[in-house]
Amino acid sequence: MAGHSGILAMMSTLNAQGQRPVAIEGIILAGSYNPADGTVQVIMGHTLAAASFELPSGQQVQPTVVGASLVVTGWDQYGPIGGERCLLVSCGTQYAAFLEFDEDDSPGAPSGERWIVHRNPMNPTQITGYTKWTNDGGTVGDNTGGWTTLAGSYGKLFTAGGLSVTLNDDAGALTLNGASPTTANAIVRQGDLVAFLSSLSSALNTWASTNLQGGSGASGPTLSFTPTASPKSFSA
Repeated sequence: MAGHSGILAMMSTLNAQGQRPVAIEGIILAGSYNPADGTVQVIMGHTLAAASFELPSGQQVQPTVVGASLVVTGWDQYGPIGGERCLLVSCGTQYAAFLEFDEDDSPGAPSGERWIVHRNPMNPTQITGYTKWTNDGGTVGDNTGGWTTLAGSYGKLFTAGGLSVTLNDDAGALTLNGASPTTANAIVRQGDLVAFLSSLSSALNTWASTNLQGGSGASGPTLSFTPTASPKSFSA
């Protein structure tokens, strides 16, 4: 990093000549994001670097903070937490901020994959959820493509018509259409259903043997039914 004299000299020259770089690196200020209009406050990186040096007079250079409109290159939207690096591009008297990713803040998607990650706002280094379009299909490394989503402790999939599937770690339930796990709209785990049918079969056989005995004390009819799991059924 250049010394403070070099940085200040560069700033003075650019200001005197009226020149502006094509883009300036900046750091988004924590708590500055306004989702209503998509703006952020950005600390200009070169002024932040200059602020780390003390002037000969003993004073500190104050970093410059500017407002900027957050710009994305597609339909993906991200609400900055603060600390993200961006590129500031001058647009007349205003600035546009493009989020910048590098080895220190990229989610680390391998070549060909697309990751969208959720960071804990209180602990930005902690990834609490993600959606990944991966190179792996049914077999790792087959390059046929796959999709995985981690919804943290709560996830919901729903349609415009009102159908929904909810996964809720706190309630320990997976439900349909927002229903309680105890109602008919709850999804029953495969293992629980097999256990229930086994108990029902045993109870029916006991009842039939007791109440439907044949002549001369012979036992009544029995059910020849053994419930088994299906590989195509939901299980958890």
